[in-house]
Amino acid sequence: MDWLWLAAASAALVGALGFAAGWLIGAGIARWARATGPAVRITGVAAVLVLAGLGIQQATSVRTVPGSTADARAHDSSLAAMWQGVILWTCGVNAVGAVVGVRRGARRPGLPAAEDVHADERT
Repeated sequence: MDWLWLAAASAALVGALGFAAGWLIGAGIARWARATGPAVRITGVAAVLVLAGLGIQQATSVRTVPGSTADARAHDSSLAAMWQGVILWTCGVNAVGAVVGVRRGARRPGLPAAEDVHADERT
């Protein structure tokens, strides 16, 4: 089970998870809207904003000072900045991967939407 967590963490650090999610979102946009211009740009900006907000929220939740005097010995505040950097790096790389994935997924020609297919065309 440890290798699964290691693989997921490694994929997140290089942006593979963001790319995969972005590619799926881009493919959905290509099928649903059949628009590669404004819809892709709006989705890319939204992905960056969501992942940046998530990264900032997670980075601010890292404790940089001990909660109490009893916790002061167990708390290593020198590692807090490192963990904040790792969190921001992961969210930033996944945001860039999501934008690239959205653009690649939207470039793929979309399938016709369900309302475009008429009953007489199926026969």
